[in-house]
Amino acid sequence: MARVVAESPVNIFAVPSAEQDITILRGRMAKCTPPDLRSRVMETKPFMVDERVRWSDVDYAGIIFYGAYFRFFELAEMELFREAGVPYSDVFERFDIWLPRVHLDCDFMYPARLDDALRVAAYFTRFGTSSISIKFDVLHLGTRKLAAAGHVVLVCTGRDELKPRPLPEELRATLERFEMSESAARSHLGLLEGSPGAEALSSDSPA
Repeated sequence: MARVVAESPVNIFAVPSAEQDITILRGRMAKCTPPDLRSRVMETKPFMVDERVRWSDVDYAGIIFYGAYFRFFELAEMELFREAGVPYSDVFERFDIWLPRVHLDCDFMYPARLDDALRVAAYFTRFGTSSISIKFDVLHLGTRKLAAAGHVVLVCTGRDELKPRPLPEELRATLERFEMSESAARSHLGLLEGSPGAEALSSDSPA
């Protein structure tokens, strides 16, 4: 038998209260907001990829060689663009641009060793007229410590003369889903005390 829910009669002549007005307005705004925009606002988080320290990454002491972190950055960056819907295999032809690096820096905090499991979070921190800033946080899963943090700046250029040009609006709009502050990204990684990611990380012990 179908369940019938009794409803209170509605007085069509009643004047809504201020609280009711606000509730109605919020409902209308939610309906008018495009679904993709709502999801971007609600689900903003860094792109994360897991990788282990391999033989080619370590030095004679068995500790990761500083230059090896750039392999991790490259991996995370390529997958970040792919996740955003513009893989590097398409982006240059599609927008007729190059994205050369003009700045790269890295801080090293914890010595990762052979076969250690690392989680790399990649996210955009700034979009300039022609530049894109990407931040990388490398989490050591075994100790839950920040192993390294890198930062790279790309500049949009023409493909013939390699001179800066404005970022294509379509590209910027596609990538902005992954734009956030450092503190917000590290919260997702569980690096900030009491952050949502800290509890999830506790069950993420590497095999």
